[in-house]
Amino acid sequence: MWAWLLLLSCKQAVICEDLCRDLVVGCNYDAFPSLQSCEEGCAYNEKQGADIEGQLSCVEKAECDTFRILECEHRFGPAEE
Repeated sequence: MWAWLLLLSCKQAVICEDLCRDLVVGCNYDAFPSLQSCEEGCAYNEKQGADIEGQLSCVEKAECDTFRILECEHRFGPAEE
């Protein structure tokens, strides 16, 4: 069971790395000053229920358009309470 949780955790970490690489390096997205900052935010959002995999797919399709990236955050980010 622990191996399954570790594997799932590693998969989410890789998705966060890919998402942040697209945002910080590929798009120069100003919301995050560094890859580490983005990855920490991504991990937090995932713990809050965000669909990180869906967000990555959406961001890739947004092609660095800031408004489309924000829409991805609203659509796949953690639900507001």
